[in-house]
Amino acid sequence: MIGLRADMDALPKLEKLGIQTVADLREKPLAFLQQHFGKSGNWYYQIVRGIDERSVQPDRPRKSVGAEDTFAVGIFALDAARAELAPLAERVWRHCEAKHLSGRTVTLKVKFTDFQQVTRSRTLPRLLLGANEMLEVAQTMLADLFPTAKGIRLLGWDTVIFGRHGHISGKGFVVDISETSPFLESVDDYIDRR
Repeated sequence: MIGLRADMDALPKLEKLGIQTVADLREKPLAFLQQHFGKSGNWYYQIVRGIDERSVQPDRPRKSVGAEDTFAVGIFALDAARAELAPLAERVWRHCEAKHLSGRTVTLKVKFTDFQQVTRSRTLPRLLLGANEMLEVAQTMLADLFPTAKGIRLLGWDTVIFGRHGHISGKGFVVDISETSPFLESVDDYIDRR
């Protein structure tokens, strides 16, 4: 459905009822939606009207740190695209350093001039050690998308937060380590098996 990430199981039912867009859904009365979707009918009714009573949780733990940039004209050259990644790496890493955060997964987001979007993700066997390493990982993933007949309109990435520098946390345990600790590999192996 255009404009609404509906429950995948509900999509066929929505289409069968002639509901193709959010505007179509908004035209339906609450009783109709409750009759066809039960409790979810109430949620559909409210959400398409901008009603959401859930409280905002501004202090919840951050799961990732990211940055992106949109360009006025499409980028067709790999070198130009790589050059645009460098400031994003610095921005993301500065935030990670300021908050003493690190991660192992880098996700690259690329939107082309036709608005098609692709993502590529890579997880390292250990924590990222700096902006240059993040940049290397992202540039490698970016190179796989070239040459491209479509210009790149947006580049972005995020790093999944794994823990604070020097701390690896998992289910029910926290282990203090440094990047040079002999325990780093064994902790990563343990977490990877979970």
